[in-house]
Amino acid sequence: MRTGRSPHRSRCGGADKRHFGGNAMLRVLLFLIVLVGAALAAAAFVPLKTVIDLAHLGKIGFTTAGTEGTAWEGRIYDAQLGKIALGDIETHAVPAELLKGRLRIDMTGTNPGTQLSGGFSIGWGGIGIDALNLTASVPGEGPVPGGTLFVENLTARFPGTHCGTADGSTRAYIPSPLAGVVPAGSMQGPALCRDGALTFDLASDTGEATQEIAINATGGYRLRTVIKPRNALIAAGLSRKGFTPGPDGYVYQTERRL
Repeated sequence: MRTGRSPHRSRCGGADKRHFGGNAMLRVLLFLIVLVGAALAAAAFVPLKTVIDLAHLGKIGFTTAGTEGTAWEGRIYDAQLGKIALGDIETHAVPAELLKGRLRIDMTGTNPGTQLSGGFSIGWGGIGIDALNLTASVPGEGPVPGGTLFVENLTARFPGTHCGTADGSTRAYIPSPLAGVVPAGSMQGPALCRDGALTFDLASDTGEATQEIAINATGGYRLRTVIKPRNALIAAGLSRKGFTPGPDGYVYQTERRL
């Protein structure tokens, strides 16, 4: 006499397991739907100003003349990022980000000069910048002329007070010769985290110059310019302009507030 489960019973057991697994997945899906619905309902009542305060945007020089609306949808009036006038900003929450444990507020600026888009977020992983695009004027300093900085698709996470991860690209257009040596033109490079600061690494098209713009969590930034002189005469001229010799070239560095 044969023992063990019959093929018929084995198939039924497999069907029961699939049925149980399907029910479990359905319950998880329903739970997530309820969770997102509850978060969206809460967002409809949280003032937009409260979200801005929780994101500590004031620490990096973000100020406003006032806000209206909630985290779900609102408007920021006469926003400033340091000395950069952003104008009025329309905001709205991104529901899909709630599934990742984050409240993300997307922004669209009304100032055509800055072309602001993207957003900021709070939640799992800390405070973040999300897919930010921004055009800003960077003032000159000493022998380093001012220019226009283009931030493109910048995403960064700040688990605490330091930059944890960053991605995106930056370009800068300098309309006059750099230190009277490097021709006017474009510089470009990636966005990354370095020594806890959100850093833009820029290099000139000729390869003669690099610039590092490092922004810290308290709203200050460091501008470090390095030029590789082609000859001793240029090196002497850079020294007269305030550059000092370093391992990679002649360096001029300054620190400012946003």
